[in-house]
Amino acid sequence: MARLSKFVVVSVMVCLLAAAPALAQNWEDLKSQFLGQNPNGEWTCGFLNEDNEFVPFNTTFDDGAGVTGWCVSNSPGVFGDVTVNFGENPIDRYGIRWESGQMCVSPGTRGLGAVIRWTAPADASIRIGAEMTGQCLSGGSAVFKVVHNDASKFDDLVDGFVGKGQELTDRKGPDPDVSCLLTATVKAGDTVDFIIARKDDVTSSLIGFDAVVEITSQEGVALSSASPVPISPQKMSKLLPGKSAGEQVASLDEEAGR
Repeated sequence: MARLSKFVVVSVMVCLLAAAPALAQNWEDLKSQFLGQNPNGEWTCGFLNEDNEFVPFNTTFDDGAGVTGWCVSNSPGVFGDVTVNFGENPIDRYGIRWESGQMCVSPGTRGLGAVIRWTAPADASIRIGAEMTGQCLSGGSAVFKVVHNDASKFDDLVDGFVGKGQELTDRKGPDPDVSCLLTATVKAGDTVDFIIARKDDVTSSLIGFDAVVEITSQEGVALSSASPVPISPQKMSKLLPGKSAGEQVASLDEEAGR
């Protein structure tokens, strides 16, 4: 797919029926819910093997300093991993920044990239907003893709470090954050993969991942919303803003003849 812009509206087939919880203060409960099972509702984290097949992560890990996550066979970083800082304070470790409550994804050194997969439980119309941010303090790059079933819908490069906190101090690089806003109609069982893949031979990148799925009525009225981990109302408003006249729209449904 041709690159459109740093912030685009595209049409894909996707939906989610669970309601997003408000950002909670009981971090241990949130941690237990996240580590309890995979898949977790309509969300599954895993990786793409060399045959481009999706393989769910099968083990959890804890670095003992507040970062916990999912990986393959107790080997975080090999086939990628998904981590979350379930704490009130940011964490700076291994040259990486996790903000409070933030989910991050490593593309790994093997395989074709780490994946956050959403599976549609029913037919519906939705909006989905996603943002990827560079979290390596020294910078770094990774490829961010959105794939509906087997069709590529969005493809861009995250390059740099997004910065620390609300002030984004120490920000660097040409494109440290990439966002997309998607509108959709889905069929039950459709899958949408958010893929974080290596760029060339770069293997040390860690990418912050935020996403919100909003179910809408035929009239466009929001009915419910959900995210892989709880996010603040401010972040939700950033990911799912009102449409502006300056947004570039690509009707992928029309391109696909649907």
